[in-house]
Formats: sequence, C-alpha cells, structure tokens
Amino acid sequence: MRSRMLMVFGALLAFVVWTVSPVSAGAPISVKVGHVNPPGDPSYDAWEVFKKLLEEKSGGRFKVDLYPAGQLGSDERELIEQVKMGSVDLVSVNSAPLSLYYPKFDIFVLPYLWKDEPHLWRFCDGLVGQQLASEFEKVANLKLLAYWANGIRHMFLPKKAINTPDDFKGVRVRVMNNEVYIGLFNALGAMPTPMAYGEVYTALSTGVIDAAENDTSGYLAMKFYEPAKYFSMTSHVVAIKIVLANPGFLQKIPADLRPVFDQAVKESRDWQRNRYAEKQKIDIDWMKANKVQVNELKDLSAFQAKVKPLWDKYAPKIGQELINQALATK
Repeated sequence: MRSRMLMVFGALLAFVVWTVSPVSAGAPISVKVGHVNPPGDPSYDAWEVFKKLLEEKSGGRFKVDLYPAGQLGSDERELIEQVKMGSVDLVSVNSAPLSLYYPKFDIFVLPYLWKDEPHLWRFCDGLVGQQLASEFEKVANLKLLAYWANGIRHMFLPKKAINTPDDFKGVRVRVMNNEVYIGLFNALGAMPTPMAYGEVYTALSTGVIDAAENDTSGYLAMKFYEPAKYFSMTSHVVAIKIVLANPGFLQKIPADLRPVFDQAVKESRDWQRNRYAEKQKIDIDWMKANKVQVNELKDLSAFQAKVKPLWDKYAPKIGQELINQALATK
C-alpha cells in the first residue's frame, strides 16, 4: 500500500513539474521603469521606443512595464530612492537631484557652461564623461546606463517676459532642489522656490510662484502655456537627464541577453537625443501659432555676466580641472 502511494505521489509530482516548468522557464524577465515625463515629451516617447526595441530584439524574453508621468512619485528624488532599493529597475531623472549623491554632477547645471547639446554629448560620451559615470556608480551604488538630453532651459511667466536680468528682481521662480539652480536664480535677483515638478502647473495657476523654467518640450507637454503664456528664451542651462539602473536587476539578466539589453539602451538613447534636437523648432513654431508670447533673446551676455561667479563658487565642489575639461572639449 505504501509503495503504491509513493508511486501515485511520484507520478503526480512529475505531472506538476512537466506542466509548470516550461512556463517558468519561458517567463519573460520583468523590467519596471519609472519616470515623471508626460505624453508628448521626448523622454516619454524614448521609453516607449526602449520597450519596443527590448521586447522585439529579445524575442519576448523581456517584458517592460512603464510607469510614466510621476505614477511612482512626482519628485524625482523618490524615484532615485526606489531604484536604489530595487522596487523599480530603471528610471530617468534630471541630473540636478543626483548631485546630492555625487557633487561633481553639478557640472551639468552650471549656467552657460555648455555651448549647445553637441558640446555636451562630446563631453559625456568621451573619456571624462565615462570616468564620471564610473565614479558615480561607486559612490551611489547605482548603474548609470545612459546620458539623455533634457533640453535647453528657458523661462516662462504668467504676467511678463524676461528681457534683462533686472526683470528677475523679486520674482518667485520654481526650481529643482539643487544648490546650483538656487544659486543661479539668487544671482539673477529672483526668489528661487524648490518644488516638485508635478506641483508647478497649480502653483503657476494660483500665484504661489511667479515663474518656472524648462525646455520647450516640457513646457508644452505639461501645458504650462495655459497659466504662463510668456516664454523667454534665456537658454540658461543645457540640461541633461540620466538613466539609472538597479545593479541587482542588471546582475539577473542572463549573459546571452545582456548584449541585447545594452543595444536597446544605446539605440533608445540616440533616438531620444535626436528627438530633442529636432523638437525645439517644432515647439516654437507651435507656440507662436497658438498665441504664446515667445521672446527670442539675441544677446545673453548680461545674464552670463550675472551668473559667471557661480563657476568660481562651485569650482571647489565640482573640481576646477573638471570645469576646464568641459570648456576644452571640442
């Protein structure tokens, strides 16, 4: 009787293994992605491109779940903590909050340091930019997957345009919680007000703040033109976004799939940068056609002179040699 029961149990166990194992073996690797960007933003679209590339190139062995528009937290610092803990696998965030972990990243928010986006990419993709990534990873225990574009940042206000630095006096400007951004607007005579990105529309609408700043794409995607129709092209920062990964997640990727994953990262990075580059003119044309008061400033020398002392102030924190390397990048 006992031997018969063992035989039945063995047959049942074999059936369970036979039916369950193939499903488990074929289960796709889940990739959870979080970011704050809404539909219409190049970064939102770039994650859609990444999802399509990775799932197709891997033959369905990856399954990418996207949580955009601040679904996992409107403050990017929340996303950084989540990817550190492993509750999210990949995130894209502005470089500014990452300086809390790695002060040298303030190189990316020094006003008027970068001539344009190609200048920034030559630095990031070169030896110095890769060394920065490696140092950051050791300090923050996060993997830097890619440097993404984040547009050229300008000002927008509900009641007036910005023509000279004097126009900033007493203006409450929403800023990211970053020391250099705060210093930038203090230098211009404004009143910098740190605030989560998801709160900016309401704050502009209710008069809690008088101004905010972003690139053209972010301005349109969040419909900031509704409460703030004066858009002044101060070009104060050529901004960068950084894609981060939880190291534990990367270690779980099978060796044969890692090249596929890395290729999807690279292709979506290139797509995202190109999209940002082409979108600014499209955005400005749309704004002009839709009664946004676009102020295309031709001479920025007065603004540059006002904020140039910040380079010296933050040189000890960032490293004067690093600033020199950025300026020397051809």
